[in-house]
Amino acid sequence: SNFPPYNIRKVDDENYEIQIALAGFSKSELEITVEDGKLIVKGEQNCTSEREYLHKGIAERNFTRTWTLADTVKVSGSELKDGVLLISLVNIIPEDKKPQSIKIK
Repeated sequence: SNFPPYNIRKVDDENYEIQIALAGFSKSELEITVEDGKLIVKGEQNCTSEREYLHKGIAERNFTRTWTLADTVKVSGSELKDGVLLISLVNIIPEDKKPQSIKIK
């Protein structure tokens, strides 16, 4: 499924952001969890009202979207702003895994 559409943006060398287009969703209808190295975003709308539309282009459907995170990537926060869910990620590389410069004698 391609719903909902999303972007993954590189903020800098250590920080990334997942941007998910969620028009019509409120904070209470969204759930973000990290489990076994996977970031899981679920959305569930209660669309019980019978409204009459002349054109219906905004999807009102439940979804689950999953991303596998590297061992060094952690979720540092989230925000719902202007119909876009922003999930901040930080890549924390331990010192022993960073490239090292070796001095030549």
